[in-house]
Amino acid sequence: MILLLGNHADESIKHIGKALSLKDISFVTVNTKYFIQDIEFSYSPNTNQSKLKIDNHTVETGLIKSAFWVRIHPPIVLPLDRNLGLSQNIIQQEANCFLQSFLTLQSVNWCNSWQAYQLHKTKPLQLSMAKQLGANIPQTIVGNISDEKNKLIRSFECIEKPVHGGCLTRKIDTNKLNDNVNLPSTIQSLVKGTNIRTYIIGHFEFSAEIQTTTIDFRSDQYTKVIRTTLPTEVRSLAFRIMTALDMQWTAIDWILDEKSEYVFLEANPAPMFVEFEKATGYPITESIISMLTTTQDK
Repeated sequence: MILLLGNHADESIKHIGKALSLKDISFVTVNTKYFIQDIEFSYSPNTNQSKLKIDNHTVETGLIKSAFWVRIHPPIVLPLDRNLGLSQNIIQQEANCFLQSFLTLQSVNWCNSWQAYQLHKTKPLQLSMAKQLGANIPQTIVGNISDEKNKLIRSFECIEKPVHGGCLTRKIDTNKLNDNVNLPSTIQSLVKGTNIRTYIIGHFEFSAEIQTTTIDFRSDQYTKVIRTTLPTEVRSLAFRIMTALDMQWTAIDWILDEKSEYVFLEANPAPMFVEFEKATGYPITESIISMLTTTQDK
């Protein structure tokens, strides 16, 4: 059995679910928002056995071969009339840790792991790890010390992006610097060149050039995607980055700069892929299914 984590209406979840159905591979979809309300879980450290209960149907987690996730939402915890004196914050914390206990079950082949998810939320560490592996990265400052951020902005043409995610990258207007803004963000030197996206899925690699006229290609509805081939050393680096970040599959964004050097931007542990597959004809779905159904060494 394959476990799909995400919203039932999510395009990627529906797409993988359909592909699994066509191959007569059983699967169940779980929205982690409802992990407490509608989905029950129990685990015994003594026997190392656990169970999921979904819609009054009990699933032995030992039967779950692999798990594929698109979104991991914190459980929704409704206010309780009788909560043993616990604050709502404590109750939410308990629910979050309960979910994490499930997401770290060693019997399941997680695609991707909880560690990979956490590293993506702490992108400064992800960038640092990629650099240590030999990747070129933009000049970067992450934080909310205005002097440090402005020093970089005055030295380079820069962009600003979130520490984790949630909004698009924007180019910084040096005439509108605000030293009073105390919110953390990521400031990076603007790397001019060509957007390259590389999908690594198990032992497979698929890369394409994304032609766009915007700073963040996600905001461009007229992007053109063209297959490309990575240099051998960059391809090897991509696999090393994926492994170091504890991933089994990822989409890595690069800029091929004006000096023909590949500059690493980020590695996403749950990238969108349906439109990329349509545009390139790469067998992304088939590679994901192969990853989910191949026995992994524990």
